[in-house]
Amino acid sequence: MKQIVFDSDALIKLMRSGILQQIKHKCVISDSVYEETVTEGKKKLYPDAYQIETSVKEGKISVKKILFQQLPGLGKGESSTFALFKKLKADVIASDDKKFIKLLEEQKIEYITSTAAITGLYLAKKINQKQAINALEKIKEFVSKTNYEKAQQTIGGKK
Repeated sequence: MKQIVFDSDALIKLMRSGILQQIKHKCVISDSVYEETVTEGKKKLYPDAYQIETSVKEGKISVKKILFQQLPGLGKGESSTFALFKKLKADVIASDDKKFIKLLEEQKIEYITSTAAITGLYLAKKINQKQAINALEKIKEFVSKTNYEKAQQTIGGKK
């Protein structure tokens, strides 16, 4: 089973989209990402913080403690995600952070964006077209216009 290590950005977007539960790979986050998405999110009463917490309690998302050095230009979430990916020898990183993606491309590390994850689930027939379009609509305001339109085109939704 593939291991996907999520940063906060991708985790929140995929939870908001409603399709995180459809990902059947092993989903892993660092303790720093948990702190950022759940602990801090609950203080701000973000609904996705409670959903992520439930997914952790149900064992759908694993939280791993990791020591890391903060990478230049990146936050704790991305830096800890990078360190955890290396430590676990995971298969892919889920992120929408442009600076982080640039580093991943430079390091030739496989990554997936939230819109690409939705598209991938649709193409793999894990979700239907309506579910994919609805998932994209839920995160439209949080993703780049280019990524959104590319995903819509692939799914066969409106341009």
